[in-house]
Amino acid sequence: MDIKSLLSFARENECAAADVLYSDLRGRLRRVGIPLQHFSADAFEKGITVDEDPSGQKLVLVPDSSTAKLDPFAKARTLAMLGEVKYSQTLLPHPLDPRAVAKRASTALKESGIAETARIGARVQFFFFDDVRFDHTKASSFHIVESVEGPWNTGREENPNLGYKGQTGEGANIAAPFDAYADLRQEVAGELIKMGIAVESERKGPASAGQGEISLKAASLAEMADNIVWLKYILRNAAIRNQKTATFMPCPIEGEPQSLMPLSISLWNGQKNLFAENNKAAESFRAGLARFAAPLCSFLRPTVNSYRATKEKNMEWLALNAEGESLCCKIADPSSNPYLALSAILCAGMAGEAEKKGAASRKTILASDLASALRSLRAQKRFLTAKGVFGEELLAAWIKSKEETELPAFAARPTPLDFSLYFNL
Repeated sequence: MDIKSLLSFARENECAAADVLYSDLRGRLRRVGIPLQHFSADAFEKGITVDEDPSGQKLVLVPDSSTAKLDPFAKARTLAMLGEVKYSQTLLPHPLDPRAVAKRASTALKESGIAETARIGARVQFFFFDDVRFDHTKASSFHIVESVEGPWNTGREENPNLGYKGQTGEGANIAAPFDAYADLRQEVAGELIKMGIAVESERKGPASAGQGEISLKAASLAEMADNIVWLKYILRNAAIRNQKTATFMPCPIEGEPQSLMPLSISLWNGQKNLFAENNKAAESFRAGLARFAAPLCSFLRPTVNSYRATKEKNMEWLALNAEGESLCCKIADPSSNPYLALSAILCAGMAGEAEKKGAASRKTILASDLASALRSLRAQKRFLTAKGVFGEELLAAWIKSKEETELPAFAARPTPLDFSLYFNL
């Protein structure tokens, strides 16, 4: 939709405001709202002033009219769209803007001559909970999650407790009455479809309590990253609307299957699927992913919590589907920033194709924890920077935020388990 048509659409739908959403480095959404009477073509041509960088250069937020949707959650009718942070003088992307990385990845693929485009499908897993509480002080720490499906609640006073609780690791695809969140997932899927995002299916996840998954139909890399961002926004807000809470944290419940984000990847020239027509292309792409598996983990499994489920470390994480049409990558989790995660996968695959590494083992040793993933990223980052997809400044900021903020915080704080194991030694 061109800008003139978009502004007419907003007026016809009696929108009171326009929201421009953008991703920070970690993947959290930020927002700037503009009353509709002050929202004009200038916003798309010059951007909306948002901040200054450390050197004093003004930054603007430039909306992308092609991503415009009617927000289903705002009290006043609101036109929402995604945007990118750029320098006001040149309108060049800010080096830490994740959405610009995804655009550069798509351009790099086309310029490489390997393929015109990549198509990626995603199955996004998550948890709904009825209640969540957590806190950490110098003298105490705790977390509590609650779900009516929780097997720990078989004896809870629920007035009445009807007994339909899950069993650890046995929730996959189970039907009502054991699936208490089916209506909520259907609501999320419906909102996504209204926004023009193709949903293939929704279902109960394998964990006993609250886990669900939504499969999104394959799209171009940049579009799929946008779609995952919209899914997270819709899912969280739909949960709140139903007095529930949602999390993309991979391991919120001890001993249960973690939330993952399996991806299907294929390369295309026009209407021709290169993986389906040439198995060597798929094997070369897979070789790239296998070669750079450890540094990839820093973007695909980007949190300390991502590594709580040790059984995922050496799993068969790369395989062609039965038809040989797409490569399935099974280690990404939904806490990742989709713009960075999908772009890193494409960079690794392109490196494998360019170097003709040949067939890769289906079983590859992945990074065992976040610290080792970051060390691998520092040592092997050239596959990300070689084609200009990832900038040195972004990689430095990513590593610094993890090594100087997240890792020391976990290392410095005792947990309730520390007391359970060591208090009486």
